[in-house]
Amino acid sequence: MALTIAAILAFTTLFAYPAQAVVDDVTIVGQVIVGETLTIALTDAVPVGNTSALNTSYQWQRGWAGSEDFTNITGATANSYTVTGADEWHTVRIRVNVTRNNPISRTRFYSDWTPTVVAAALPALPEGTASISGAPIVGGVVTVAATGWPEGTTLGYQWGWRDGELTGDIGGATESTFTVPTNLVGRSLEATVSASNANFNPSSAVVVATMDTAITALQLPAAAAPVSDSAGLDAYLATGGVPVAAQTSAGLPTGSLNQDESHPATFSWGSADSFVDVYAYSTPVLVGTFPVVNGQVPIVLSSDLLMALAAGSHTLVVSGQSSGTVQTIAFSIAAVAAAPTEPVDTTVDPPVVTIVGKSVVGETLTADEGTWDADTAYTYQWFKIQMEPWVETPIDSATGASYELTDADLGFAYRLMVTGILGTSRFSVSSPATNAVVEAPRLALEAGTASISGTPVVGNELTANSTGWPTGTALTYEWFYSGGQFGGSIDGATSSAYTVTDEFVGLTIGFIVTGTLSGFESSTASSTTDALVTAPKATAAAAPVADSTALAAFLTIAGVETGTQESAGLPTGSLAPGQGYTANLAWFSGDSFVDVYAYSTPVLVGTFAVVNGEVRVTLSSAMLSALGAGAHTLVITGQSSGDVRAVAFSLHALASASASVSASASAAALASTGFATAVPFTAATLLLMLGATLVVARRHRRATSRA
Repeated sequence: MALTIAAILAFTTLFAYPAQAVVDDVTIVGQVIVGETLTIALTDAVPVGNTSALNTSYQWQRGWAGSEDFTNITGATANSYTVTGADEWHTVRIRVNVTRNNPISRTRFYSDWTPTVVAAALPALPEGTASISGAPIVGGVVTVAATGWPEGTTLGYQWGWRDGELTGDIGGATESTFTVPTNLVGRSLEATVSASNANFNPSSAVVVATMDTAITALQLPAAAAPVSDSAGLDAYLATGGVPVAAQTSAGLPTGSLNQDESHPATFSWGSADSFVDVYAYSTPVLVGTFPVVNGQVPIVLSSDLLMALAAGSHTLVVSGQSSGTVQTIAFSIAAVAAAPTEPVDTTVDPPVVTIVGKSVVGETLTADEGTWDADTAYTYQWFKIQMEPWVETPIDSATGASYELTDADLGFAYRLMVTGILGTSRFSVSSPATNAVVEAPRLALEAGTASISGTPVVGNELTANSTGWPTGTALTYEWFYSGGQFGGSIDGATSSAYTVTDEFVGLTIGFIVTGTLSGFESSTASSTTDALVTAPKATAAAAPVADSTALAAFLTIAGVETGTQESAGLPTGSLAPGQGYTANLAWFSGDSFVDVYAYSTPVLVGTFAVVNGEVRVTLSSAMLSALGAGAHTLVITGQSSGDVRAVAFSLHALASASASVSASASAAALASTGFATAVPFTAATLLLMLGATLVVARRHRRATSRA
């Protein structure tokens, strides 16, 4: 059958290039949840023909459900995308751009919009801990410390009291600190910490901290006598409904007490007081201030006191320093036969003793004795106080008017007892306890600068440079790696220099320098390389295995799935050995170079650079011609990571260049290759004119068999 020149040209154009597949359907795979990664699946390939190479690029887009408005997501140009918080309540899709180089054209393919992005499920709020520190004494400040809660947690406080099985909240006590009032003496404290954090579900939790030690009161200066004389005392006791107990109820002997002897007395005390004031009537004389010990008040009626009182009936009036509770005990004194003596002044006006100075290491605490009677001499005794449990211990060597705080005093409180001596009288008064001793505050060290010199290439040495620190600052170094959302310290890299290793190819390298100087809080500075770590091009490694038989087992053990030649951008069908091709493969294993071998018998294709996550592998006509016709496999191995990929491809037999080949043989060769013959156009025209019908028929059968 005769063919026109136009038909011949059309036929030549149709078969001058192999058919090329282009994606027609883009599907997004993954959960549309913040933090999850979406990938794409490309299906339903449609041949477009007449093209020698395709380039594919991607752009993820963000929009609103039901709206035509959308924006390109900055930086989201890979074939996968990790959903961020900015996408919540939005919907996303991907645009795939396919560019054809010959002839030049560009086609865009869009996925469907995803469902609306939602936030990730919130974890339960981790429970922290709470503890109370401070002195459980009247006037002391206690603090509840809550630790172990996640960042962003809001804390609330409520102080309460406990008395056996009874508990209650303390009104208005909703701060982390609380000053102990008088009305809680004898009870213990507890603090409830309420935590809330909207980043968790449930978003709230409650912990309770307790103090086992009951609240006590410090010894205060004795209060003034309740009334001025015995006449007023009777009315005072009647008004308060206070009965007068017999002297035997306090363990005193029956009958009048001898003035020349001292007499101990003990009486029960049921009110929540730590100390009581005791006066003796008729004319009130201060007997002293005495502690309450396990519900008992032990006192001593000294001979000096009894000598100062007239013979006859008297009354002890006992008043709680915290509760104000009053008890009374009647007793009588017998006159002594000896000649009367001048009364002895056994009292010292009660002063207020305080400690002057800061509870800070390096400071000195000094006694302020207050106001005493003239000519009073003083002795001093300092006490160290362990806060929990509350234990006071006298310091043997601390008997002066001042006490210097050292590091050994950290965490302890201090109290001072001053004893006034006037004549034969001695009277002791204690100060309130100080706050717990803390370290002296230190200024933050002014940090210097940090920079890195050197190129981040495997085998190169990077140097940490840090200047501008105050004189005398000691510097330590720690190198780290970073991959954006992950990273960590590099084991053993603690000097100012670091030699780059291949395990960090594709990541950035940085260092943290820490400066320390006596008297200052330490400070840090850091720097990171601008460029990612790369590896130098190494000599190609030996082929992974010796032949195709061993290759199948090797890929199976390595878990490598062999991709199609179309997945690498190669044309569909068998490749022509007399023509060159370029395979494009995505590569995300952090390598700078990869080695490529072609199997069956391994042939080194070459070593190729990884550029922006892609490897362009050149399949030269010479290399393809060296391979036999049939199925082959490209094996790609990362020089740094050792990761492996495989791509299958096929070659048809090299067509004969002889012009004397028969029409049927020529047609068969053309059908088996799918490529333009290698003869000049004139010879091709003659060949087609001689056997065009057969050629077309054979091509039609081959296309049908492939379908």
